[in-house]
Amino acid sequence: MTSVESGLEFEIRRFEASHIADAARLFAQMYDGARQKLPLLPEHEDVEAFTAAKLEGISRNPGFVALDGGNLVGYMVELFTNDSFMSRPTGFVIELFPFAAVGPCRDRICQLLYQAMARSWIERGLHAHQISFFASDDDLAFAFYRLGFGMTHFQLFRDLTPPAGKIQDVEIRYLENEDDLREIEREHRGFYPNPPLLWIPHGYLEDGGDPGESRPDRIRSGEVEVIAAVVDGQVAAYFDLSRGTAETELFVAAGNGQIKGAYGRPEYRGRGIGKALLGEAVRWARHHDLDRLYVEGESANIYGGNFWLSHFRPAEYSVRRCVDDRVRASMFTEE
Repeated sequence: MTSVESGLEFEIRRFEASHIADAARLFAQMYDGARQKLPLLPEHEDVEAFTAAKLEGISRNPGFVALDGGNLVGYMVELFTNDSFMSRPTGFVIELFPFAAVGPCRDRICQLLYQAMARSWIERGLHAHQISFFASDDDLAFAFYRLGFGMTHFQLFRDLTPPAGKIQDVEIRYLENEDDLREIEREHRGFYPNPPLLWIPHGYLEDGGDPGESRPDRIRSGEVEVIAAVVDGQVAAYFDLSRGTAETELFVAAGNGQIKGAYGRPEYRGRGIGKALLGEAVRWARHHDLDRLYVEGESANIYGGNFWLSHFRPAEYSVRRCVDDRVRASMFTEE
């Protein structure tokens, strides 16, 4: 497959094991560039070796490379598929390392790689497509926007400076077990299907059952620490905190303090309680000699999302496209 446009020619070929070394170098170059724009990204001993090992593990999956004069300038490899993610059969190129494009024409490279990948997905009945990329790359963000993608999730970092401005005087407690969270956790899970989020979280039961009731106590097990803002004797909002974790494997680092979950009751929003919790999270991270705070969230969550974007810097965007289910590969007229 060859594309010529505006005097630029890129050859699109199937991804093969022989491309792994060049692809790993390409991604390491992208990661270095992303870290220059956002130094909060974790520093890794050898991103190239990490990427090569990961690509080796998915090298038999459908994937494509873009070549310019025989030189690899981009690649996109399917990470996995799911039969019912958000109720739709979905193809995924997430976790960052399965996709890279470099150079001044990386938006065009992105278009051509997705064109090839989309063909592969539709041939297998996958009409929903999910892809991740570095948030600092405005060219790729616009390229995916033009291709019909919309954001679903973002991942963000912040340093350990205290939140700017006055912090609300509110009681903050470190909970010893999850008993005090049962009621607010039910509210939290029930929040997701509401507009504009319209999200069904993993384990949500449409029959009204509560999957959280049988969950092991994560505080007692040491999985998380929970800081709660207490107003009038009840938990008004909380953060789940963990150390060394992240939702994207490349972002996992010992210096991370992750906010794994957070929720504020509607009647307490807009009072500065979230900022007070963030201030305590910064103190917690400093106490544990961490380097940064990290959070992942749904971009359509206008309450949580707006708060995170006010205090954190985006590192990764995940975008999704759902195409017409009536489209079949038999309709394709062009290679």
